[in-house]
Amino acid sequence: MALILIIFVLLSWYVGYLTLVRVVPKFPTLLSLAGAFLVGSAIAVPITYILSCLFVSTGLPILWGTIGTTTLLVIVSIRYRRRIVPTCTFSDISFLLCAFGISYWLMFKTFHGTASGLLFVGSNNVFDFGHTLGLIRSFSWGANIPFMSPFQSGLPFFYHFFFNFYVGIWEYFGIPLVLAVNIPSIFSFSALLVVVYSIPKLFGKGSCVGWIAAFLTLTHPTITFWKYFAEKGISLGTLKGLWQIPTYPFAGPFDGSTISIFMTLNNYVNQRHLALGIALGLLLYAMVWYTIQNAKKTITLNTLLVLGALVGAMFYWNMVLCAVIALSIFFLFIVYKQVKAGMLFFLSVGIVCAFSLIPYGATMISSLRFVHYMVSSAMSSGQATWSVLQYLWENLTLLPIIAGIGYITLGKEKRAFLPMVVLFAFVCVFSGYHQRGFDQKFLSLFIIPINILTAVGLVWIWNRKLLMVKVLSCVLFLYSPYQESLTCWL
Repeated sequence: MALILIIFVLLSWYVGYLTLVRVVPKFPTLLSLAGAFLVGSAIAVPITYILSCLFVSTGLPILWGTIGTTTLLVIVSIRYRRRIVPTCTFSDISFLLCAFGISYWLMFKTFHGTASGLLFVGSNNVFDFGHTLGLIRSFSWGANIPFMSPFQSGLPFFYHFFFNFYVGIWEYFGIPLVLAVNIPSIFSFSALLVVVYSIPKLFGKGSCVGWIAAFLTLTHPTITFWKYFAEKGISLGTLKGLWQIPTYPFAGPFDGSTISIFMTLNNYVNQRHLALGIALGLLLYAMVWYTIQNAKKTITLNTLLVLGALVGAMFYWNMVLCAVIALSIFFLFIVYKQVKAGMLFFLSVGIVCAFSLIPYGATMISSLRFVHYMVSSAMSSGQATWSVLQYLWENLTLLPIIAGIGYITLGKEKRAFLPMVVLFAFVCVFSGYHQRGFDQKFLSLFIIPINILTAVGLVWIWNRKLLMVKVLSCVLFLYSPYQESLTCWL
C-alpha cells in the first residue's frame, strides 16, 4: 500500500515540475523544485478527491481515487516527459538543508508521539489543530467521501479541507499519523522558505537578500524582547529561563495584550495547511509577474487559463488565500496595464471556484450564513484599549520603514510589489477597526513581501560606503532575532 503512495507523490511532483517549466521555463532551479511540490500537490490532490467521489460505490474510494490519479499522472509524465537537470549553487543547497532542518524541528517539536500510539501536542497548538486531526481521521479511518462534517452526521461542511485530505491519504496508505501530518507539513514550510529565498533572485538580487528575507520570515519585529524584560526585570534567572518559557509571553488578542500572537510561527504549526497555501499563492503570483515580464506583447490565452485554473484550484486548500491571491494578481495585471488579460485571468479563477461550489448548491444559503457568522464574530469589538499607532509600533516597529527603503531602491521593478504593499497597508489600517487586531491569514501572507523588501533595504543600506551606515544595517538586522527568542518555543 505504501508503494502506491510513494509513486503517487513522486509522480505528482514530476507533473508539477512539468507544468511549472512549461509556463515559466527559466525559473531559478531551487524555486522550480519547490514549485514542483506545490503545483503538483495543487493538481493531484483535487483530482484524487474528485475520482474518489466517483468511486464511492466501491467501498474503497480513496484507494481507487489514488490509483486513478496515479494512472493519469503516469500518462502525462510519459507524454510530456523531460529531463530534470538541477544546477543549484552551494548557497542553494545550504539553504535547502537549513530549511528542512528548521521545518523538521518546528513540526516534530509541536506534534510527536510514542511507539505505543500516545500523541503529544504542543501546549500552544490550540483551536485549529485539534479540529484538523478530526478531519484527517474522518478521511483515513472513515472514508469521509464526499466530504461532510465529521462532527454532525449528514451535514455538509463548508471548509477548505484539501490539506487534511492529503494527509488523510498518507495515513490511509499506512503512514503513522504523526508522520502523515508532519512530513507534508515539513515539505510545505520548507517550500515556503524556498519561495521566500528565491523571489529576490527574480529581481536580480543575490543570495544574501534571500537568506535575510527567510530569516525575517522565521523571526518577527515586535517589541516582545524589550517588553518582557521591562516587566520581568533583567536578572540571571530571567535570562536562564528564556528557553523554558511554557507559553507566549504576549498572545494578543487572546490574552488582551497588544502584541499579536499572529506575528509568531504559531500560525504555521497550529494551521498546518497555511504554509502550503501561502507558498503556493506566492509562487503563482511570482509566476504571473515573471510571465508578464517575459511576454513579447501579452500573455497567451492558454497561459492565462492555466494560471487561473491553478489559482482557482487553491479554493479548497485555503478559501481566504485563494480570494486574496486572485485579487492581488488581478491588481498586478492592472499595474502592468494588461486589463484584458487580468479580466480573463479573473474569469478563469471564478469559473473554477464556481465549479468547486457545486457540491454546496443545495446548502449554499446556510453555508453563507455560517460564513457571515464567522466574519461577524471575527470583526466584533473586543476589550482592547490600545490605539492603532501603538498597536502597529509594538508589532511592526521599524519593519515598514526599512521595507519602504527597499521598495524605493527597486526602481521600475517595485511595481511587482505594489499590490502586496497596498494590501498590507490595508491589513494594518483594518487592524484598528473595532480594535480587532491583525487577521491571521492576511498578515501571514502579506508580511512576507514586506520581509523581502526589508531584506532588500537592509542590503542596500549595508552597501553604502559610510562605516556608520554599515553599523546601522547590522543593528537593524540583529534587532529582529532577539524578539523571536522568546516566542519561537511552542
